[in-house]
Amino acid sequence: MSETCCCGCQTKLEEAKSIMCFFCKKYFLNSCVGLTVTDLKSIKTKRGLTWCCENCDNIGKEIIEMKSLITTLTKEVASLKNEKTNLPNLNNAIVEDIIQEINDREARKTNVLIFNIDETEMENRQDRINGEKTKIEEVFAALPIEINMNTKKFYRLGKFNNQAPKTRPIKVEINNVNIVQNILRSSRNLKNHESLKNIVIAADKTKRQQTHYKELKAELNNRISSGESNLTIKYRNGVPVIISEN
Repeated sequence: MSETCCCGCQTKLEEAKSIMCFFCKKYFLNSCVGLTVTDLKSIKTKRGLTWCCENCDNIGKEIIEMKSLITTLTKEVASLKNEKTNLPNLNNAIVEDIIQEINDREARKTNVLIFNIDETEMENRQDRINGEKTKIEEVFAALPIEINMNTKKFYRLGKFNNQAPKTRPIKVEINNVNIVQNILRSSRNLKNHESLKNIVIAADKTKRQQTHYKELKAELNNRISSGESNLTIKYRNGVPVIISEN
């Protein structure tokens, strides 16, 4: 075992409690990736049984999602061809659109968004930053994970409007996809803290992902209004879909 620290939480590795990702060959502590010691023994002793980290698993899901996106855009191209629309530069534009979307998703997957942290009224900019940093540290302290905010960049999204004050979300650049996934999974713990129960932590999605989810949510509401029941939105391979819970 070449690494000395877990790639997820940076804690010192122990041979009996460590596992290597089959794809990226990085090591993780079982407690960091949600595996029991029994799970580790089963994976290590059973022939043909492998394990991959959440980052590698997410890459696989993103590939599936990109294939879905490419299929959708290909159908749009076919439709435009049938209409004999100006096509010389269309294919290049679609390729650029896909590449830009992939890059945007890649850049965002190591960020989290924190909602409902009150805007500070301090006039001094540095005092406002320090106040918000303290609040973010309080939020993360309620989760079973250690995060050093002295090394993280964070900022409010959008411009503050004095005429129509609205609490802006805060983007925090974690720069580690495994820690991001741990934060998102454990964020429900905030409900157990009276002062933090209204705080919401979410993944940093692209505009296209946000639009797709809103359209899916509208479709779900329409179908429920039309009499369908037991419907909900679930993520399959990283893509939100409407399914029946029956």
